Amino acid sequence: MKLKIYFCVPLWTIVFLAIAPKSIAQDSSLIVGLKSGKVIHANQLKLKEPLLKSSYILVNESEKYPIQEVKYYQDQTGYYSWARIDAYGKEVKLKRELTGNVNTYSRLVSSYSYNEFGGMYSTTKVEYFQKGQNEINKINYENLSRALSDNAASASKLDETKSLKTLNVVAYVVGGGLLIGGLAHMNSLNQNEGSPPYEDTSIKFSPLFFIGAATLTIPLFTKSPMKRKLNEAIAIYNK
Repeated sequence: MKLKIYFCVPLWTIVFLAIAPKSIAQDSSLIVGLKSGKVIHANQLKLKEPLLKSSYILVNESEKYPIQEVKYYQDQTGYYSWARIDAYGKEVKLKRELTGNVNTYSRLVSSYSYNEFGGMYSTTKVEYFQKGQNEINKINYENLSRALSDNAASASKLDETKSLKTLNVVAYVVGGGLLIGGLAHMNSLNQNEGSPPYEDTSIKFSPLFFIGAATLTIPLFTKSPMKRKLNEAIAIYNK
């Protein structure tokens, strides 16, 4: 029995030593960078956003740092920073998604749209990129084609996106034309000659209307492949 106890003590010691460094490393990853240049390493870090009051970051349950003084912070959910996304806009909060020669960021934008039932809120994820220390720009074909032009593989991947974009433009033009033509055709189909009562009062639909409506849905199906190829072009550049 004494022999078993003798071997249990080193075992628990080894387990503690294996876990402790991980806990310390996890705590050291919590940081707050202030606009003054000061960097705070925290054991506990929480973003507080009270109603009717200014937001702040709470460090170690005691220190408060107003958001206006914070340049960036990192917690268990990721790395966040405040930056201007255009020359005249205000600073917005961005979450870093990818690091490399080209960093990518995202933010959630909420909007309210009215309808016959009153309205509803919707949230959209907007993605940005930054090459080196250059300006932060939205991820789209035009911006990436300029930023990644010095990498042939990335440019080739962007050309695939360009093809999808061209397809979208054609779909809008052709679909819109067919829709208008279909409405005009329907108007002529539903005109009755002579005096009422009319024998046929049913509404007649033009096939052009349905073909045009279907054509206008093409951009809905190309949106996801376009987004994927844009991000693939960035990933290629970062290799």
